[in-house]
Amino acid sequence: MLETIREYASEQLDRSENVQELCRRHATYFARVADGVSQGIHGADQAQAIEQLRAERDNVRSAVEWAIRADASLCARIVAAVGRYWAQFVGSSKEGRRWLNLALDIGADVDPQLRAALCLGAATTAMHAGDYDAMRAHAEAALDLQRMSGSEEQFVDALYRLADANQLAGDPERAQELYMQAIASARRGPYQWPLAQALSNLGYLLLAEGDERGAIEVCTEGVELHRALGNRSGVAAGLCNLGLASLLIDRLDEAAASFREGLELSVEIGQSGLQACCVDGLAAIASARGAHEVSARLIGHSEAVLARAGAVLQPIESALHERTLEKVRAQLGASAVDAALDAGRRMLPKEAIAQALSID
Repeated sequence: MLETIREYASEQLDRSENVQELCRRHATYFARVADGVSQGIHGADQAQAIEQLRAERDNVRSAVEWAIRADASLCARIVAAVGRYWAQFVGSSKEGRRWLNLALDIGADVDPQLRAALCLGAATTAMHAGDYDAMRAHAEAALDLQRMSGSEEQFVDALYRLADANQLAGDPERAQELYMQAIASARRGPYQWPLAQALSNLGYLLLAEGDERGAIEVCTEGVELHRALGNRSGVAAGLCNLGLASLLIDRLDEAAASFREGLELSVEIGQSGLQACCVDGLAAIASARGAHEVSARLIGHSEAVLARAGAVLQPIESALHERTLEKVRAQLGASAVDAALDAGRRMLPKEAIAQALSID
């Protein structure tokens, strides 16, 4: 019925002489909604902001598609506000990336700070797609624009994003240098949000470099800052990093606790990539405990979650995924593992999450 009403309304609009003005008003209204969502995601009202973004997804989508054709500045405003969160919380990585790239193409003359936000969003969606060279190029452009804008907090935000890009593109030395600059600047601010993000992501770099205890130290500080800020997404990401670090030094109980809490939070906010990370971590623990068939089913579920979101695992998580899969194949044999993977891919999310959370 709703679709029929929407089609009827669209037909009536097409007949109206004022259709462009109505579309402009609609897009302008949802630009304000998008601004509110962006502000809410960066605070204690994160859950409500995410829910509002999901509830208004069709309206936001319509506003963006009209603005792409008719108003570059309005397009930039909406997409800068929500484009980077589209893949994380709405579940369409390709759509969010398309919007951001189009907004950059048509918005060459928009305000530099707004364009910088578009570049950061494009960097984020490139990361979700595993395109790390594009991620680094967008992050470098954002940093240059923020340097000109004079906003210190936004500059720090761009600085740690560029560090992320260098880490994932294979330049850990440059990444660590940038993280340390971002952390020092954020502590001086003080800018708690980018500080928490930079600490958590530095932890991921230390983890990749084999310094698990150093990773635990900085990630723990990052998680506590995220808790204080009400950033459940940041808490979940930090817990995933803590789980990985604990797992790699065989602290299985600590790893399981981190992954379980991270999974619960990522399910609450609907963040598919983090769900997959935590499920894979719990699959690795299940295998270490001897529950190899359960492990294989969870791996299959993780793969299905990522496929639906159009996302990929980041390097450390991907390596863990492959190691766990290799281990269960060695224990069960190829045919049994393939059957368990297929069963996991077909599991209902509620069933799979319950099974993952039962692992200790």
